[in-house]
Amino acid sequence: SLFSGTSNVLLSVLGAGQLTLPYALRELGWIAGLSFSLLFGLLGIHSLQTLAFHSRKECLTAEGCSSYTELAVATFGPSSKRLCDALIAIYAWGGALSFMVILKGELGFLRARL
Repeated sequence: SLFSGTSNVLLSVLGAGQLTLPYALRELGWIAGLSFSLLFGLLGIHSLQTLAFHSRKECLTAEGCSSYTELAVATFGPSSKRLCDALIAIYAWGGALSFMVILKGELGFLRARL
């Protein structure tokens, strides 16, 4: 159906975190929920600005480093390459696993309707 197709696309694009925001606001209340949303938004902005600053500083070019791994190697030395690559792989694996769990729930719902 159009609803289930749209829901699947929204799950893929927005992620489960965005879709749980109304639940979190209901549980925390408006003031605490919006305060935490603002706090984590500001922390995200700060993190991106810090990454951009150190990328330009450590890589000594106007464009900076083109990947997290390049920044880690420029900052911590060549021994950090494997660690950084492993952490990125684990993060990607976790995201894929989360998506598969969500997809399993959606496919179970579709199978029950058939």
